Order: sequence, then C-alpha cells, then structure tokens
Amino acid sequence: MEVETVQKIESIVFELTRQHIRLNTVENQGLYIPKNVNIGFTKEYEKAYLKAFLDDIQYTAKEMRKQMEEPKILKGEFEGIGLFEMMEKSTTSDVYNFLNYIKMRLDKYRGHTWKISEIYATWMHEGSPIPK
Repeated sequence: MEVETVQKIESIVFELTRQHIRLNTVENQGLYIPKNVNIGFTKEYEKAYLKAFLDDIQYTAKEMRKQMEEPKILKGEFEGIGLFEMMEKSTTSDVYNFLNYIKMRLDKYRGHTWKISEIYATWMHEGSPIPK
C-alpha cells in the first residue's frame, strides 16, 4: 500500500494560527475562507485568507472615512499620507508583510484575538515597519 505524502508549504496564516493568534473582522467575526476553496493549508488557501484580510481592511477604511477625519501616517515611506487612503490602496503583498511583522512579535500577539483592520491600521500609522 502506497502512502500519499502531503506537500509542506510555507504558510504565514498556518504559523499564526499555530501560535493561537486569531484575526477577526472589524465587526468581530471570525475570518473564514470562501466555501469554494479546498480545505487545507495550500497556496490557494493562503491566497484566500490574504484576500479576506485585505477585503476587511479596505472595507474598514471606507467606513471610517464616514465617521472621522482621516489621520495622517506618522512616519515611514507613506509619512503624511492619509491612513484610510493607504489602507484602501493596500495589496495582499502589504498584508503578507504585516503578517510577517506579527510573526516577529509573537510574544505580543500570541494567545489573543485581534481585529485585523485595527492592528493593520496601527502598523500603517506607525510607518509599516518590515522585519529584517
């Protein structure tokens, strides 16, 4: 009998989940992948989660514009640009960089549930530092 081997992939989402870091929507709902994506930590799964995170970040920026004056980013590459503008322009690559930032600071984030858009906005506001 032949045993099927499972291909191991590098998954930032899996790593954060393994560290008991839960990321919710701005409305405090768990983020789930679409039903048409195969279950398991595949590249497709990873992309679906990054897209779900990005959708919530962009949605939050649009809603926050309606509620308050737009703060400016304090430092970094986007210093002086509107926070909500940059959140709306964010890409899945930006979200991936942010998740790597979290991964490098596990002691702070481990064992907690966070609203992805809130901690992403804080990261952007503080200059979007990228771990070296």
